[in-house]
Order: sequence, then C-alpha cells, then structure tokens
Amino acid sequence: MPISNPDILNEKKVIAYYREMADAFIERTRMADSSLFLSDFVHSLPRGARVLDVGCGSGRDLKWLKAQGFHAEGLDRSPELVDFAERYSGCRVWQADFETWDFKDMKVEGLLFSGSLVHLSEEKVISVMERLGCLLADGGRIYVSLKEGKGTYRDKNGRIFYLWEQERAESLWKGLGRDILFFRRQRSGAGTDWLGWVLE
Repeated sequence: MPISNPDILNEKKVIAYYREMADAFIERTRMADSSLFLSDFVHSLPRGARVLDVGCGSGRDLKWLKAQGFHAEGLDRSPELVDFAERYSGCRVWQADFETWDFKDMKVEGLLFSGSLVHLSEEKVISVMERLGCLLADGGRIYVSLKEGKGTYRDKNGRIFYLWEQERAESLWKGLGRDILFFRRQRSGAGTDWLGWVLE
C-alpha cells in the first residue's frame, strides 16, 4: 500500500538527502561564521556550560562553541554527518533522531536548534521544544532559528521547508512558557532570511 502521509514522505526525502548529499551539505555550510548568529546565545550562558547542538550537521557550531570554552556535544540523524562533525569539531556527537531518542537523565545549560527545525511542521516543532526543553538545567537557555516567510516550499530534492513569521513564532514560544531574551533577524550568505531567538 503506498505511503500517502506527507510528513512521512517528507521525512524519507530529508533522511535520504542528508545521507546521500552529506558531502555537498558539509561544503555549503561549514564555513559560515557562527559568531554572527550565536553571540547573544553564548553571552547568556555561564562559562564552560554544557551545550547540546540538536541537528548539528557539519559540526560547524560545535567547533566554534568548543573554541569559546563550552562543553559542546552534538546530535544528528545522518551517520555521514555524525562522522564528519565529530572529526571536524573534536566534540562528542550522538547518532540519533531527536524526535524519538531517549535522552534519559541528560541535563544541559544550553540547547541549540540552529536551523535544525526547518523540515518540521508547527505541531512537530511544539512537540520537540516541549520534549527537549526538559533537558535544560535551571536557568538554561535555548537558541532556535527558523526560516522567515509564509507557508512552505519544496526544493529540487523533494524536501519540504516550513517558513515562519516572527509574530506567530513568538506566540508559540509564549505558549510554551518561554521568555524571549534576544531576537535577531539576519540574511544568510545564500540570501535566505532567518529569525533567531534566545529563550529562557
């Protein structure tokens, strides 16, 4: 029987892309300057804080966080990305699906969702933020970035991207009981508009 659920179809496309196109993804993303969008986040954290980079991709942000003196760890679903990120950053990287993995008793001072929620519907974003928000120690901080826009679009590889407007996202953060410490709107080198928040 054919699969008709769009979430399942999208997930299959996403998994395939980050496995089969890992080298191209790494090359396209790893040289971006993390300080341009993570400075507000790291300034809100205690020195040497433990930070979990959820959907760490190439390990670019992990490498930068480690250089700033943080105890950074990553998590990604693609074994190809995990292997590269661990070697590139020198940090521990777990191979797992952040929507289903058992985090057990892990506690961190910082959670990083740097572009890692772009393929998730609003319902799934809420679920992930609720579930992983429990990993935060008292006074912990979350960084999350989302693509700005309306609706969705599908790229040439078949992946669905969910776009967000600032007001809608901030209503969601409020509904989750998260206060906004910082907000920043930025344009990437590729010309994509991003919305970024530091939440507590």
